Amino acid sequence: MINNEPAAILGCFLRGMIGERPKSEVLAISKSNFGLFQDLAGIERMDSNYIEPIVSDSKFDIVLGDFPIGLKKDKHTEKSDELSNFPKNWCFIYDSLCLLNDNGIGLFVIEPTCFNFENGKRFRKFLGMKGFFVSAFFNMPEKILEPETGLRPVLVCITRSVSDSLYVGEMEGCDQAASLGHAFIGNEDSGDLLCGTMVPAEIFRGGFSQLKAAKKIDVLSSQYGAYEKYALNEIAEVVNSAKTETDFEVIDNTIYIRIVGKPVLFTELDNITGSHRNYLQLVLKPFVNNEYLRLYFQSTLGQLILESISTSIGILRLSRSSLSKILVSVPSISIQREIIATHKKLGILKGAIDVFDSEISLNPTSSVVIQAQLDSILDVLNKLTDSDRVRSMARFGEDKHREFKESLSLCISKGTKEKYIETAALKTIVAFLNSEGGTLLVGVSDRGEVKGVDSEIEKFYGGDSDKFFKHFKNKLKERIGEQYYPFFDYRLVDLDARKVLEVSCRPASTPCYLDGIEFYVRTNPASDQLHGPKLVEYVRHRFPN
Repeated sequence: MINNEPAAILGCFLRGMIGERPKSEVLAISKSNFGLFQDLAGIERMDSNYIEPIVSDSKFDIVLGDFPIGLKKDKHTEKSDELSNFPKNWCFIYDSLCLLNDNGIGLFVIEPTCFNFENGKRFRKFLGMKGFFVSAFFNMPEKILEPETGLRPVLVCITRSVSDSLYVGEMEGCDQAASLGHAFIGNEDSGDLLCGTMVPAEIFRGGFSQLKAAKKIDVLSSQYGAYEKYALNEIAEVVNSAKTETDFEVIDNTIYIRIVGKPVLFTELDNITGSHRNYLQLVLKPFVNNEYLRLYFQSTLGQLILESISTSIGILRLSRSSLSKILVSVPSISIQREIIATHKKLGILKGAIDVFDSEISLNPTSSVVIQAQLDSILDVLNKLTDSDRVRSMARFGEDKHREFKESLSLCISKGTKEKYIETAALKTIVAFLNSEGGTLLVGVSDRGEVKGVDSEIEKFYGGDSDKFFKHFKNKLKERIGEQYYPFFDYRLVDLDARKVLEVSCRPASTPCYLDGIEFYVRTNPASDQLHGPKLVEYVRHRFPN
């Protein structure tokens, strides 16, 4: 059987969805050992293990299919030739779809690849010829198939309606999943995976991991806005592939990219391990330094880019055509050299710290000298810490532990001071205190762009940051309570010549209410208000003392 908590989340999603279609005739088919439909209390349905015959002329409004995933192709003679090239679990899906009425919805557990890659595309084409079309994908809760497997499966929705767009969402918590089910039936597009969103079908060709990587890339790429962008094939004089085990020759300003397995880049031929056939050799044009390009792809942005174009059916692979289209941010050659030099110095610093660590173990009497040297290093690092930390959070976007607000109370469009904007920030703080803690950044947009609170300070506080701070402290005292002061810290951080208000929250030891009345919790990446029995149950578990 599976992990009960993820199963409960799936049950909440299905109840939220089916609850929007009252009096639906529901068929739940369970043919795997996962037991994914064990928590469907409250849903009137017909259960089947698919072995028992279902009357052929029966039609259902909703068909749920819990089939084994990753099965081999179905070569059974009783199957038609057109189905014989597809995995058996996909054949089960097609058979189940034949039980849908004209406006019915089929929801089936499938592999994380979401019918991508060539065979999946052929199956979707086959379904289209039969009048069935994929309309949505939902990332199921993590660990839902443990201990049988660590794979995170996907719930695919198939109907008889054709569309150029797909509805996509991700299940992470019970209340959130129920809301996602409601939103799907209502076709509500929030622009967010946790609340449900529409995306063009071509954007989703890499599944959830690549879709999320693409969003992070969009945020991180803004940090390279001042640099020219080139496709990888535009900065390469020549791209060579190997025909033998050791085919490459040493050429100046060259980089080697491993295209089979996890992507790795080398600038020296001698560093390559294994067959040369698993690599591409790029001889770069003079305006790009090969070591800069290696560091670029070693960065968080570079790794996400490579991840976003990797395909996997067991082993990760990069195609030559996908690589050629990658956009690379290229500064001037002098800045490239500065980046390389900085990275080398960081390497030297790491080595020195390792020496310190070894020396203090072998010669404890040297600790006073080492401490003085470390203090001087930390003095420099501390000057960078706040701005670098906030910039890093802005780059990686909002999640359960991070929230961005463009202002504390300034309505950007009207230029007026609005209480509801201020209340939204305070709700977030309360939610962090009642949950696992987190950080609120005020002066950062939803997209991670640093806007700053400078214009707000200038407009409402005469440019006096102390007055802005005092106002914020008063609001914390009035609307949250000074008894919670030990659980949060706040500061103004200078970032890109702009001031950002950073509020760091730790989990509170007692329930926290906004204005003494409203109770909020963090449900990735939103702050939700709890009422009634749900509030009582949450407080009982979160604050047992």
